[in-house]
Amino acid sequence: MASVAKALIDTVTPLIVGLVINLLVTGSTVQNVMWWCVAAAASGVCSAVLGYYANYTYGGLQIDSDYQLEKRAIDKVWHWRQDQYASYDAAECHRRVNNDSNVISVFFLMSGIKFVVSLGSIVALLVVLLTINVAVAILCGILTMLSGLVYLHLHNEVFRKNLEYKQAFARYATCELSQFADVMFIRRHVLFDRYKQLLDHSIVDVRAGYVRNNEVVARLSSQNAALCACLQAVMLLLGAWQVAVGNMQVGYLATASSYFGMLVTTVQYFTEFGVDYQSCRASFERIKEIWARPQEPNGSQVIPDVHSLGCKDLTFTYPGKDAPTVKGLSTLFEPGQLWAVIGQNGTGKSTLLKLLNAEWAGLYEGSVEYGVTGPTKEPIEQSEVDHYALRRDVFGFVEQEPPIVEDSLWNNLTMMCAEEPSRERVMELVQQFGLEHLLATCPDGLDTVLGESGISLSGGEKQKVAIIRMLLAGPRVMLLDEPTSALDAHSAGVLAQVLREMSRDHVIIVVSHDKKLLSACDGVLELG
Repeated sequence: MASVAKALIDTVTPLIVGLVINLLVTGSTVQNVMWWCVAAAASGVCSAVLGYYANYTYGGLQIDSDYQLEKRAIDKVWHWRQDQYASYDAAECHRRVNNDSNVISVFFLMSGIKFVVSLGSIVALLVVLLTINVAVAILCGILTMLSGLVYLHLHNEVFRKNLEYKQAFARYATCELSQFADVMFIRRHVLFDRYKQLLDHSIVDVRAGYVRNNEVVARLSSQNAALCACLQAVMLLLGAWQVAVGNMQVGYLATASSYFGMLVTTVQYFTEFGVDYQSCRASFERIKEIWARPQEPNGSQVIPDVHSLGCKDLTFTYPGKDAPTVKGLSTLFEPGQLWAVIGQNGTGKSTLLKLLNAEWAGLYEGSVEYGVTGPTKEPIEQSEVDHYALRRDVFGFVEQEPPIVEDSLWNNLTMMCAEEPSRERVMELVQQFGLEHLLATCPDGLDTVLGESGISLSGGEKQKVAIIRMLLAGPRVMLLDEPTSALDAHSAGVLAQVLREMSRDHVIIVVSHDKKLLSACDGVLELG
């Protein structure tokens, strides 16, 4: 509303200028002219105040709407069906979410507001011009229609070129990210020339797309500018003739000229609006592709505890592969034993853990079942279970190469806990798994930041952090994928002892080749 009010007030000043000229031509006193000058100043001040309020309000609205779009897209990515990650490109996805969301929010706020303001300005200008001179008003109306025809002629081409450019830039962003993500690998093997060639090759499509997009936008703008220049000359000639024949006062010629300039600017904005619209349309298509990907199925039943888990005739084939990784498997895991899953590489050991952990929900054949507490309770099939609640509250998973979040050591250790543990309990596990030497090198102890901008950890230290955070969370079901592959012999022995003790009342399944850990297991499933 502030922007619309400002635009309407801005139409007053040229009218006052015309009135002042008319008064001077007719010999009016300076005192009469002065009051009109005061009115012009007052309208300018009101316009400035309204402009400040509109710009101030816009800033908050823009960042809020941008964030809501980004948050929705990120949530969609979190809940994609698992097979959608086969071609997942984090850099390209980030480019879509971050840049395209910004384009959409800016368009609907800035361009949307300007569209309403410009439309209101055109109506107001034409109404005032009709009161001054009908012929000049008709000419201005013709300008508006002709400018629209120029845009309609090129709008599809503007959309195509803009979409091609954005797709090419997203691919370039992926290549550029690899230059930073792989920096240690590049340095170690002196692959500077190879990675430079990849970057050079990637920018070719970006440059070509940008040039093509810029060319069609420039063509649209120059055609519109040429049309406006010709019509402006015609308007001046028409205005001069109307003054000469006595149909318009000379002061209103200045008003009409100013209004025509404002109208030209407004009409040119509509051309820019069209270009912005096509850019927004291209961005929306890219965001919509993220929203439209299949979401992973999830049941509604929340189970607070699991006393057993198993599968019947379980078969699973990775997307894009012909042969199943897991085929016709039937087994049952219960507490009271420490379970081991063994087998050669490629026999589906890690895959089985992920299937039990409901990471491939809806993409397997057969059944995965969870036994719930109570003698009369029947096992519940995975498809009926809210597997997000299951993984959050009941299951724990230790990856073979566990990620470390760029945060404090304390938060990395306790992030899975429903309630924050005591410092004594955390230090007990730190000492038990031999992480004291890490603390000795941390300047801020448990509050030291880990990650790229902080302290880096070895593979063994990462595994210890992952093991400790699972033990602190204390889930009913624990799944561990090669948890000792980077551990020293002492820490591997400690883990074996801890897991054996906890297996009395927890379901614990370990994938491992470690003989010491396997010797502690009393239930073994061999795949392949």
